[in-house]
Amino acid sequence: MGSVSGRATLAFSNSGYSIEAIDASPKLAKLSSNLTGIKTRRMRVEELNEVSRYDGIWACISLLHRHEHILPKALRRLALALRDGGVIYMSFKYGSGERISEDGRLFTDLDEDGLSKIINSESMLHLEELWISHGEDVFKGHDTWLNAIVSKH
Repeated sequence: MGSVSGRATLAFSNSGYSIEAIDASPKLAKLSSNLTGIKTRRMRVEELNEVSRYDGIWACISLLHRHEHILPKALRRLALALRDGGVIYMSFKYGSGERISEDGRLFTDLDEDGLSKIINSESMLHLEELWISHGEDVFKGHDTWLNAIVSKH
């Protein structure tokens, strides 16, 4: 979910994975398709209607642009789309509550308790791992991130 520039899509594809790329933004979907050669579908996670289709879902920095009250519904859509034993990776900026950034984008920041509550609201999912990181590459140390891996049982 949230293919953005297509960097992760390309990395997974180059590693031999079968990929379906999705992004809500027309501009980012086009950018991702151009970089990867994989047609990026335009849709929001709330519109995903797949059932037991995926072994894994990479939701790196994509769910954080949803209102907090929508996150349980979005997570349910992702859970339904996973095969049994499948996993979801997700990340959020560390904090608590909704905010609008200077460029007008919505962010829902979560701490361990907030994300655990959302994950626990979906009975099909089990929290496997939760950790904090501090950015990467040129952004190392700029932001604190909450990362999670959940599995479908």
